[in-house]
Amino acid sequence: MENITKDSDRQAAFFIIGYGFILAISIVLLIDDLMSKTYEEFIYASLVVIALTVFTYFIVKSRYRRYFFQAFIILTAITILVLIYNGVGQAHAPYWALVLPIYFASFLGVKKGGIIQAIHAIPLILMLTNMLPGQNYQYESYDTIRFLLIYILVSGLTFTMEYTRAKTVEFLQEKNRALERADNEIKQLRGIIPICSYCKNIRDDEGYWEKVEEYLSRHSEAQFSHGICPDCAAKYFPEENEESKEKSKL
Repeated sequence: MENITKDSDRQAAFFIIGYGFILAISIVLLIDDLMSKTYEEFIYASLVVIALTVFTYFIVKSRYRRYFFQAFIILTAITILVLIYNGVGQAHAPYWALVLPIYFASFLGVKKGGIIQAIHAIPLILMLTNMLPGQNYQYESYDTIRFLLIYILVSGLTFTMEYTRAKTVEFLQEKNRALERADNEIKQLRGIIPICSYCKNIRDDEGYWEKVEEYLSRHSEAQFSHGICPDCAAKYFPEENEESKEKSKL
């Protein structure tokens, strides 16, 4: 669920950037057409832009924004096909389709986006090769070849980058999960530990006293091996200690 939320946030940021670019172009066109439009037409066009901006803001804030993004991409793809079919912009019309690989990969993922793009490419190629009946504009072979080469290049780069990004995110998430599991397995000692001033036993959280090595073994990954230090050897085994000193003198 957390991964879906993060991916949705990334898509929302990408969508806002794209829509902001379109909004900026719309404002420039409105200002440019201000002298050629009547006051009523200008106000109407301005209200449409404002309404779309407000609508988009609430969609981006909505919990169902993922589905809106996907529907928006499909609608955009269909709109571009209609523009190309009608020859709007003539030879420049197909270049609007160059943004689609970026949207398909970013919003739909490599697998689903690749399938949608393949389906979208079929009518696109038919239109550019003038094989669909009723087209309002006939595209030149040179323009078609040039566009298709750019389209293939953009598509390849876009889906390669998205695939690399997705694999990198997956790798980092797996590393984070491994670190979290390791952190949960590590037992750490924190706070003040009550220890006896004489026997050095430690009192646990339940009020029982236990040996230092037992307490540390239960609350950490430490293991103990028992030996004897020189001071304790001299105290508890004085005879063996004297013998070792005499041997060392010889």
